[in-house]
Amino acid sequence: MSCPVSDFAEYDQLAQRWLETGAYDSTRHTPGYPGFLALVYAIAGHSWQAARVAQAVLGAATTALVIVLARKLTSPRTAVIAGALHAFWPTAVVYVGVPASENLATAVVLSLVVALSFETDSLRRRLIATAVAGFFFGLALLVRPALLFILPASLLLAMWEPRSRRWRVLPAIAFILVAGLSLFPWQLHNYRMGVGATTLSTTGGINLWMANNDNPQAGSSGGYEAARAAGFPATEPERDRALQRAAVSWILSHPGRYFVLSAARARRM
Repeated sequence: MSCPVSDFAEYDQLAQRWLETGAYDSTRHTPGYPGFLALVYAIAGHSWQAARVAQAVLGAATTALVIVLARKLTSPRTAVIAGALHAFWPTAVVYVGVPASENLATAVVLSLVVALSFETDSLRRRLIATAVAGFFFGLALLVRPALLFILPASLLLAMWEPRSRRWRVLPAIAFILVAGLSLFPWQLHNYRMGVGATTLSTTGGINLWMANNDNPQAGSSGGYEAARAAGFPATEPERDRALQRAAVSWILSHPGRYFVLSAARARRM
């Protein structure tokens, strides 16, 4: 694995500082993936090769989860084929060597779906399964905050019982309670850092600005480096708020251009 750059370098530095100081000092990057790297470094020392091995184990676990999910919908043979396709898929193979949160996020989201797909006639077991799913959902948000958008689908799956073909509210309540408990330490951290207890991450302003300024073409990102060169405020919360204001101001003053960029992004989606 080559020396990390960009966000990958930040993950690496956050993990090292966490081990050195015992405290997590970022509000921009959620602690899920840096925590994963910190655990690897605590066991094997600061070794990118060790991180690569750990991610290979994650990849193998992800393949197994693909097989489990495919088996629920198809035949055993088809499930094995699905697992093999994932195991040898070029993107999955290449990402083993990249210090990126996608490696951990993929395994966590599949674990969430497996827990939500658990079938039983027992309400107690169903509550346990959805509570486990709630834990994985909270963990997913700590790895990649954008996964918040799968919450509606997760709640629907939590409430639906495939065997009895009926809706139950209690499993969804168990899901939400455990997810909230999983997130509580991070939300408390953000409150103490001055960004508010409801803030998952201070990447919102940065992402909003990257997509909405004079530089993006055909819906792609642009303008982040220009904003950095112009001078960012000192702290992450201040940068987040400043870039949010700049992006909203640009959108309001360029409605036609914003529509064109949004249409391009919608086509790509």
